[in-house]
Amino acid sequence: MAILKGEITIIESEEDVVYSEDPDVTPDANRLGCGWIPVSEAKVGKGADVVRIKASSPANRGKYRGVLAQLGSGEANRFAAHRGVLKINGKGGAAVTKFVDALAQQNALALDLLGDRINQLAMGQPMEALYAKTRAYLGVEVVDEDAASKSAGE
Repeated sequence: MAILKGEITIIESEEDVVYSEDPDVTPDANRLGCGWIPVSEAKVGKGADVVRIKASSPANRGKYRGVLAQLGSGEANRFAAHRGVLKINGKGGAAVTKFVDALAQQNALALDLLGDRINQLAMGQPMEALYAKTRAYLGVEVVDEDAASKSAGE
């Protein structure tokens, strides 16, 4: 019995994201503390880094797991970012390498969250689970506005 039938097509997704904790980014209220979020879910100032990412290929996902096993999550997420970031502020190539390396030195948590976003995109999974984990890492409490308005009315 085959699990997969017919032709297999791999679709590589791409998206432009910004870091919710960047001082030049004002995320929508429901995206506070979510880490890397779509540009469409934030007001983006001139100084913000807009990062175009793509889903990891199956080959790179395998290499990612190898790096993870040998060197740990920090280096694995750095690998994912080097492979998954296409452009930074519209520039590719050396600008991407410089950005990822600087991020690794200056904000390792942002780099880890970027690697997580790239991997989540590769798996085709909804981002809500990732956002919940990210809020916990960043210490951002989510307020259930419906519950708050109901208790205020009682």
